Amino acid sequence: MTKEKATDFLSAMEEIAKIAVNGGKNQNGVIQYYIPRGPLVGAPNDNINEFDVMKKKDPAAWHEYSNLMNKAVKSGDTEGMISAMMHALNWSKKTHKENPQIFDEQIKNYSDWKEQVANSKIPDLFSEIDGTTKESFLISANQLNNFIKQETLERNIKVFFNYLS
Repeated sequence: MTKEKATDFLSAMEEIAKIAVNGGKNQNGVIQYYIPRGPLVGAPNDNINEFDVMKKKDPAAWHEYSNLMNKAVKSGDTEGMISAMMHALNWSKKTHKENPQIFDEQIKNYSDWKEQVANSKIPDLFSEIDGTTKESFLISANQLNNFIKQETLERNIKVFFNYLS
């Protein structure tokens, strides 16, 4: 792996770790990533998915839109699809006029989450791992491990080492 690719890889791993730190664990100890849907890549930061807002803030309107669209898609009825989209568009226009703060709230929630992730510190849980040899790595990793079954950890580490070889 080139130094540039290694840097990109570690940057991506750090971003994933920051998202994980801001998530949680379920009852089985599996990390639950919470990633709210933000603007599409390249879109302005205040560009939100109005369907997400509808689904969250007006479930009845979302249910009606979904039913109309699903029925039209299943039957191949393009006029029905247009009608469903008009329902969503009318909902959006009306809601922007009568209740614009719900869109501002969605923008703020995403912005707050993004800032929280960016400012997160990742704990250095692995600073004590001995990486001089594969064997010493396995032994020290097992000593730090308190949340993964030992067999699972060993299997994953061996697969990782095989990948590197």
